[in-house]
Amino acid sequence: MGKINELTQWEHEVYQVARTDKIGGGRTGIANLQAQQLGNRTQWLKTMLESVEYIRARTFFKTSDDPDGTIAGLAATAAGQVFQVAQGVDSITSFTLYLNDGGAAKPIANPAGMAAIQQISQNVTDVRSNVTEGDAQKTARGETIIGGLADENGRSTLFMAENGAVYAGGVRMGNERVAAEAGLLWALADDTPEATPWLKFYDDGWVDPLWLENPLPPVAVRNLTTVGPYGSTGNAFDPVNLAIREKTLKPVNDFNDQIAAWSGAFLFDGDYARGRAAADWMLRWARFNALTGSNAAVGIADYDRHWRAVNIGLTYWKLDKVTPLGWRPALLRWLNLLGDAVSERMELYGNNNHKTWAACALLSLWNATGRQAFYDKAAAQFLTDLGHINDNGTINVELLRGSKALHYHHFTFGPLVMMCEIAKLHGEDWYALDGGKIHLLAETVIHGITDPAWFRTLSGAGTQDISEMGHGWGGMPFYVRRFPDVVAGRMPETADHYVDTWMGGDCNKLSTLWVK
Repeated sequence: MGKINELTQWEHEVYQVARTDKIGGGRTGIANLQAQQLGNRTQWLKTMLESVEYIRARTFFKTSDDPDGTIAGLAATAAGQVFQVAQGVDSITSFTLYLNDGGAAKPIANPAGMAAIQQISQNVTDVRSNVTEGDAQKTARGETIIGGLADENGRSTLFMAENGAVYAGGVRMGNERVAAEAGLLWALADDTPEATPWLKFYDDGWVDPLWLENPLPPVAVRNLTTVGPYGSTGNAFDPVNLAIREKTLKPVNDFNDQIAAWSGAFLFDGDYARGRAAADWMLRWARFNALTGSNAAVGIADYDRHWRAVNIGLTYWKLDKVTPLGWRPALLRWLNLLGDAVSERMELYGNNNHKTWAACALLSLWNATGRQAFYDKAAAQFLTDLGHINDNGTINVELLRGSKALHYHHFTFGPLVMMCEIAKLHGEDWYALDGGKIHLLAETVIHGITDPAWFRTLSGAGTQDISEMGHGWGGMPFYVRRFPDVVAGRMPETADHYVDTWMGGDCNKLSTLWVK
């Protein structure tokens, strides 16, 4: 019989089990989550109470019979223990900490008292009263100095500018207000030209001590707005649209690509710091419900969301052994909201690869959250997609893409394979569903890529342009490793283009891990 390992940490909230949660036991099971959180709180409170009692029992005061308070302190402690004696409100020090050194009171520390604070306050001066030249009232950045502390020679050792920047000994500590990030009140910044923040304060009370070894995530995007990559013909990339996409999708792409890389560094190489950083980035985006908003009309923003949602769900799975337990309720709440948004908009799609990708996103999010509704909808769509595959391995709706027909058969094949692989993690063989119909599509895609002329003859779709195949390749290494006899060497086991940040990142390594 296992037991819950309680941690001494305060849990800010207790997760409420939803009707749709899949109840499971184990270390990360929903059934044990509340008990874990309440146990953590209990251990934290126990430690705090014991600490208070310890301090109270070892605090002593000066009396006429015990002028420095050490007689009582030594009597109440054993050799090697520490006690403290209150020094009074007019003292420079608040307490003197003593070590019982074999029956002798040995002073070891003197925290500052009220008198020391008052003395510092009295030394506060208006810096401008010590400056004769008007220009000298500004910093090198042009910030107007409004006040500070001066030494005995009248020179400023600590001063503040009107924008909140703080200088200590001539070094700018910073106090930047950043209006671009929702909820951010102000932040301490370093002295670089970029004024990189290292401590952030938010309007909901969140204080964010930033990772020094890793950059901050991009500002979270809740409502995504962008354009499609194609021009008016619908089959050729438009340079203007691509430039707009590069700019509007940069925060999302930077976030998505980085968590894929860092979670991979943890899962494959044991890089704990990068794994924690990836979880940290996800938590920051979870706080702002990133990618959960929807525009009035269904369109490319919805598609760009479900493409990234596949990777976001897989990233949570990859980080299972490094994500702190206390972060999980917020992350799971966000992943459920993300899945709800994908599921709602999926109803408005046509029966093409967009529904396939949305189903893959839902199954990935089910793998992360255990929410049965996501599984049910993904499984139903998977069977629908298999029904669209003709006996010759083609898909009618994708044949309508003309010169991009093979491209979009491949783009459909990738998420279908990923759904099969996620199901495999749970002991289910989706490759065998509907008589193994996915293998018909696999043969058409693999044969077509190796011989586009063959696909042209098979489909009647004309000359094929496969020069722009990108995302969707992530499914191929799984299929190659899972069915080597079927592939028969026509596709490599490993390739640079198998690194697909819409499908978990480095699928070369991920497929090696999953396919045994």
